[in-house]
Amino acid sequence: MANISLEKILIEGEEKYTVLELNSLKNKEKIYESVLRDYNIGEKQAVILDSGDISISSDVGLREEQYIDISKMYLINLNRENSLRIELLENLRFSKNMEEPSEEQKKRIEIGLLNVQNELNEILNSMVKIELRDYRREYIGSVKVF
Repeated sequence: MANISLEKILIEGEEKYTVLELNSLKNKEKIYESVLRDYNIGEKQAVILDSGDISISSDVGLREEQYIDISKMYLINLNRENSLRIELLENLRFSKNMEEPSEEQKKRIEIGLLNVQNELNEILNSMVKIELRDYRREYIGSVKVF
């Protein structure tokens, strides 16, 4: 039987870890934003659009490539942040739906598990009988009585 309270503790731990990771990503994003905002690439200014894409002129030099690399890291962080937010929402929904089983449900589960265990024991016993029978046949077939 699943221990619902233990599962909830594990989910809460996951949530705390996810929140810490989100905070770390936010700090990185602030650094990237400030670098990108203050990054001077000469006459060819590059701009981060509202969609998160980068607008830059077609002549790409070394500084522009560095800018694009920083921008890519920034976008990777944004995508990771979005996936972590989705994970938090899923954990919250899952946690709310978790309930301890009622006494009747516990009894039904115990009976079901007991039936499964009995069936497995019967299968094991029949397998042992078949192995013993086959072993006996092989033994009798290989030993000659004088």
